[in-house]
Parts: sequence; C-alpha cells; structure tokens
Amino acid sequence: MTHKYPALHNAMWPGLVGKGPDSEPPIELETMLDMTAATEVDGVRFDGVDLFLSDPHTPIDASQDDLKRLATVVQGISQSVVVQLSTYSANYDNSQKDVLEVVTSLLKCCGLEIVATVPAKGQMMSLVLARGIGWSDSIRSLACRFTSWLACSTDALGRLSGS
Repeated sequence: MTHKYPALHNAMWPGLVGKGPDSEPPIELETMLDMTAATEVDGVRFDGVDLFLSDPHTPIDASQDDLKRLATVVQGISQSVVVQLSTYSANYDNSQKDVLEVVTSLLKCCGLEIVATVPAKGQMMSLVLARGIGWSDSIRSLACRFTSWLACSTDALGRLSGS
C-alpha cells in the first residue's frame, strides 16, 4: 500500500478523548508515542506522529517550561513529527513576532521547524512545526488557503444575513 503523504498517527486523540474524571484516566504521552512507534499492521507502520497542545500533556496556555518538556519528548521520537500550536498572544500581551521567536528558539533543539504560520483575527495564530516530513512544502500554503477560506466564508455569511 502506498500513500501520497506520510501516514501520521494522531497520537493525542486516543489517549485523551473520552478520558477524564468520569471515565478512565488519560494515557500518558510517552506511552502513546511508544505504542505508535510499535504499531504495525501487515508490515505497514506509521511514518510519524501528529501532536497538538491539550491537557494534561501540554496545556493550551503552555509556558516556556511546558514547551521545553515538549521538546524533550519530541527529541526522543525517532519518527517524523508534526506539532500544531495555536497561540493567543493577547493573553500575555506578546506580539505574534515575539511568540514566534520564543517557540522557534525553544523547539529548534529537537529538529522542529516552522513550516506554516496561519494568522487568524486579532492576536491568534496557528503554527505548524515539523521534522522529517517530506511534504512540508505543501503545508506552507496553509496560510494562503486559510485566508482564502476565511474570506469566502465571511462573504457567504454576509450574503446569508443580508448584509
């Protein structure tokens, strides 16, 4: 079986969805990553993992120390990695430029590079960082695609509401 893109396991969802105080506890991040690395079906393995910020592994309002812990975890992953971070620079009165510099400096030690920056309204943006992803060039167009989608959606909403 061949894939156009690497087969990335969204390693966060199985360990977090449906977990919590009224259910079973979340699966530790390192355990999920080990299970992903060991998974093989008919000789096919995941090419890497897709990580995002979510409690309890990495809080959505991650501090520099949280990002350093994430870098340590990513450093131990031998496969390709994609990390999606959404930032809200207004929370701490930081410019998006400042946030980008901090994230870049903290995560470059584990080989992650920013392959897409998708600014949204105000002081929110999503960053896509990757290591070992052969199709990272296709990700770089995310900002243009998002801006186009947002403009079309805003226009469509305006037409629906009659404004």
